[in-house]
Amino acid sequence: MTSNKVINQHTVSQSYLRFFANKQEQTYVFDKLQSKAFPTHIRNVASGRYFYDFPEGISPDEEVKLPDQFIEKLFSEIEGEYPKKIRKIISSYYMSHPEKVYTLPVFSGDDKLEMAELMALQILRTKEYRAGIIELYEKFNKSLLDEFIQEEDPDFDHNSYELKFNDEFSSVLHATQLLNPEFIDNMAQILEKHIWLVLVNKTELPFYTSDTPVVKRANIENEFISYGGYASEGIEIHYPLNSKFTLSLVERSHFKDLESKENCFIPLDDVETIKYQNSLQISQAYRQVFCAENKFDMAFDFCREYPDICNDKNQQRVDVHAFGRKY
Repeated sequence: MTSNKVINQHTVSQSYLRFFANKQEQTYVFDKLQSKAFPTHIRNVASGRYFYDFPEGISPDEEVKLPDQFIEKLFSEIEGEYPKKIRKIISSYYMSHPEKVYTLPVFSGDDKLEMAELMALQILRTKEYRAGIIELYEKFNKSLLDEFIQEEDPDFDHNSYELKFNDEFSSVLHATQLLNPEFIDNMAQILEKHIWLVLVNKTELPFYTSDTPVVKRANIENEFISYGGYASEGIEIHYPLNSKFTLSLVERSHFKDLESKENCFIPLDDVETIKYQNSLQISQAYRQVFCAENKFDMAFDFCREYPDICNDKNQQRVDVHAFGRKY
């Protein structure tokens, strides 16, 4: 019987998406793969059929049989936490004296920890994150297999075959991280240690969000070392809260000059800065970008300028360097 099962399982909290929707809970969507925009109810976006469910008889933990739809129920239990934390941030801005609003602290220690935990869960639950860990699994295991075969056959061409993960078991691989409290706590602690800022959009162009709402950008480039991790030197991380507010976390050593503004609201009146924030949402979205208003001109322009970013074919999410080769 499947009558009581949740079929359409959300990868982004609906309570979060309401901050980018009207009173009828409709949001505007820009689909970067189809290059079109349309309105729809938030129930219809950032979701997948039985996305977190395991194949029949399969569990990520061989010793423990998990209840049916365990992960979906877990996310349902924390659904109400997102609006509480976001409303607290936004209301503190509007309730502050106009002359002091940009100098008063926004977060307490507990606020930061709780928000970091919610952000960590949001990072881990998306389709984009799942696609990344599957690609990492494939490339890492192919590097091991290539090395094993080449020891037996020095002339072996490692480009002669592909190693693909069976998509039927993608939810099981994904669950090994979603159900790892140490992994989630570690990620939350990494986020908490950065400099926290809240960007205030003073322009007419609203902030976008997407089906991958927590985005990041590396500010240090190196041919052999990735600086794109959440703990990396120079990393910046952004999480839009609604059309007017974005929570930004930046790494301390690279952004030392921002320590004087830590925990504060930062006004932004330059539309190019808002476009930069929105470009991160477009480029890192799995597929769809969301906005409270039908203001996607810059999204169409961005995809015309960078068509490869708006095309999912052959997209590379992960690089693996092993045995002198790059995968």
